[in-house]
Amino acid sequence: MNNPPLVSLLVAMRNEAAYIHRCIQSLLDQDYPPEKLEVLVLDGRSQDDSRKIVSSLIQYHPNFHLLDNPEIFQACAWNLGILHSHGEIIGMVSGHCELAPDYVSQLVETLQPGMGCGSVFLSDPIFDQVADGVHAEAIHIH
Repeated sequence: MNNPPLVSLLVAMRNEAAYIHRCIQSLLDQDYPPEKLEVLVLDGRSQDDSRKIVSSLIQYHPNFHLLDNPEIFQACAWNLGILHSHGEIIGMVSGHCELAPDYVSQLVETLQPGMGCGSVFLSDPIFDQVADGVHAEAIHIH
């Protein structure tokens, strides 16, 4: 892909200390061009070490951002993330997910042919039941 689109991944979390390291590390390990990948981690007032873990992992990655979600609820985090994102494609990733290194590349490749004005994809254990192929639900915004 000559000029890949900017992809924004939104990670909603609250008290995810047991899972968030693997999730964020899997986003750092994506084979998608780092300058074309924006990650917004939206924290719903975690009371464990989630924020510290995320801050430590993203400190040298200017395209990764930790934002406060004062409303706490996941839906509010998604709305906040969409508001602050810059991507042509916006992905919502569960804080419990560990994504394959080619996850974003495969999604972008899948979405390119019929892409409208923008797209949203969801990554959540509920959707990850598919055995092969891309494990996501895509919603095209026209």
